Amino acid sequence: MDIYTLGKLALPVVVGIMGVAAVLTLAMGIFTSLKTLENVERFFQHLEESRRSSLTINIHPGKRASPPPMQEHE
Repeated sequence: MDIYTLGKLALPVVVGIMGVAAVLTLAMGIFTSLKTLENVERFFQHLEESRRSSLTINIHPGKRASPPPMQEHE
């Protein structure tokens, strides 16, 4: 079997694998977006049920970087 025939047979297999991968990627993307939408809806529903007038987000910064060392004057 020469290289041309081997490549001719392998091409549909490679295209098929890529097609299956594309379909699975699309399906997982749709599934992930639906789950994210469901979680966002649940979050807002929880906010409405708790009847809070505002949402506070506290940000605790980590250790601050030390200032750069003084440069020598020439």
